[in-house]
Amino acid sequence: MGVSSSTSIKQNSNRIIKTAQACTDIDGLATTDDGNYATTGDVSLDVNWNIPAGKTLFVRENHTFNIFKKLTVNGKIIVEKLGTLNNVSKNSLNITGTGAVIVEENGILNNGVDQPGTILNRGSLVVYGTLNNNAGSKLDNTSGEVSYSGKIDNDGTITNQGIFYKSVFRNPIFIGKPDDLKLTNGLFGKFAFTYINSTTISVPKNTKLTILSNGLINNKSTINNDGIIELQVNSTSGIVNDGNINNNGEIINTVNTIDNKNDGTITNNGTITNIGTINNDGTIDNKNDCTITNTGTITNFDGAITNNGTINNGITVFDKDLDGTITNRNGTIQNNNTINNNKLSTINNNNGTINNNKLSTINNNNGTINNFKTIQNNGIIKNNGKICEFEGSEITGDGKITETPPVNC
Repeated sequence: MGVSSSTSIKQNSNRIIKTAQACTDIDGLATTDDGNYATTGDVSLDVNWNIPAGKTLFVRENHTFNIFKKLTVNGKIIVEKLGTLNNVSKNSLNITGTGAVIVEENGILNNGVDQPGTILNRGSLVVYGTLNNNAGSKLDNTSGEVSYSGKIDNDGTITNQGIFYKSVFRNPIFIGKPDDLKLTNGLFGKFAFTYINSTTISVPKNTKLTILSNGLINNKSTINNDGIIELQVNSTSGIVNDGNINNNGEIINTVNTIDNKNDGTITNNGTITNIGTINNDGTIDNKNDCTITNTGTITNFDGAITNNGTINNGITVFDKDLDGTITNRNGTIQNNNTINNNKLSTINNNNGTINNNKLSTINNNNGTINNFKTIQNNGIIKNNGKICEFEGSEITGDGKITETPPVNC
């Protein structure tokens, strides 16, 4: 089980980190263009080191990173496919509350090899690949989350005062599980079938739920997303929501469909990026300081969209304008903060109502707003594009329209 005691790791003096913070003189480690760290070969850590919050160490394919001293992770370590992270430190691999160690599929984390190792987790330890907790070694999940969809092979000690999440997909393996260790079902990993959710379940922090082609989530209860939900590009995946989706992380809908039904509520406390289609007959609530970015299609049929954060309809990426369309058919859009309708993008108010409330702003940045019904404006509409008023429509309220007035179309 795990790594046998006959396996030997020797400190290579040509690959010892010279200082605790810099990596310019580390053989086998380089700083990437974006300021992160990546292995270029095998590395041996022979001093205490800290990975700062916001920074990531990538252990690349076929590379081994050996820890002989204390490694404090305030940022992230990602052990990529066929990469290996060996913790041979009694001083511990210390994952803080802001930190995460993510072992990708076919990656390996060995806790203890020639001598016992200690992992102290107050953040996130995510195992899509393999975690070997070897004889004499200790995994102390003090107040963090351990999430596994791969394999845990335990010959040592595991203590838990946090949460151990087991993926509901792929039948993950846990050899040597302590009898008193409670496992909690989690929604993460990859799948390509219909999953019906009828209970409260979480996508844990620093995990990713990837919905592959032909994959579908039919939610009839509550999904709390603290990680990433991604509907994969070039697939026929989707989400049908008849319950509650509380997004505290990120939802990425590429070219697929999210159907929010009459009884469905999507509460966004993070980020939603829509490149595909969102159909709303229920409630979408975008909270303070949160963002919905649309370069696809959002259609509000008989539902309600309430914006207390920012909605970006269309964006510019590397000087390329990506347009979006928001159509309010028979529903209501309540804007309590900012809606940006950007270049080439369109907002259609068909048979519904858009309320731009007091102290709120709609920025029409070279986009088009087509009004067939009612826009109640008690805030500011800054029009640097085109607002088309069709027969039978009206813009009411005591707010202001600045820059360019509406035109009859």
